[in-house]
Amino acid sequence: MDFSLVCKAHAVSATFFGLVFLVASFGWSLPIIGPEALLAGWDMDNAAFAYLIRFTSGVMFGFGMMEWVFAEQEKMKDIFVIYHAISAVLLLYSSMAAATYWLGWLYAVLITAFGVAGMIAKPSGYSRV
Repeated sequence: MDFSLVCKAHAVSATFFGLVFLVASFGWSLPIIGPEALLAGWDMDNAAFAYLIRFTSGVMFGFGMMEWVFAEQEKMKDIFVIYHAISAVLLLYSSMAAATYWLGWLYAVLITAFGVAGMIAKPSGYSRV
């Protein structure tokens, strides 16, 4: 498996989930994979929580764009693996309290799976730019 493919697949996923969280912050959560369905304590009446979710959505869009553009750059794999390791640890720990049922672990499992895929993907097709 080529790393640039893993990176581009994650770019699409990050952008999609950024959009899912953004629309959920305005009250339109998807019934099965939306954060309101999967995470306990989802309260958009809390202004600080709404700010955090909207900010995080923007970060997800930014990561998606960065990963799409730089997927074939040599250093992208190192960066990708580092922020997925940090995110995976934090999300796995947080999911113990936040997951409402088994599918509530979806976000943590996806981040962990992309982190593992990033570590084992072959670094072929890199550009030296």
